[in-house]
Parts: sequence; structure tokens; C-alpha cells
Amino acid sequence: MRFGPPLQCAGLARITVRFGAPLHCAGLADDARDRRAATDEIMDAIAALSGQERVARYNAVQ
Repeated sequence: MRFGPPLQCAGLARITVRFGAPLHCAGLADDARDRRAATDEIMDAIAALSGQERVARYNAVQ
């Protein structure tokens, strides 16, 4: 689907937007462990779509 001609302005780059399969996390918000599982599932899906390596660590809580 095209929305118009590409922009020809200096400093702008062509981007790609990818949509993956829907994620179903409805029952995963009851406690912190479930929210972490939902976050991991989302991050895994993003890594698969973007081709980036998934890093299995989290920022430290301050």
C-alpha cells in the first residue's frame, strides 16, 4: 500500500514498517511474573521481526 511519493528531503531515510502476527497476552497481567512473561514474548516477537539479536537481560531496578 503506497501513501504517496517518497520524501526527497535531506536527512530523511527510507524506513520499513513490519507487522507481525497478533500476540495474545490477555491472561498475563495478574502478577509481576506474568507481566515479565508477556514482556519477554513481545521482545521475542520484535527481535524476530527486526532481525536483531535478543538480549536476555534487564536493566537494574534503581
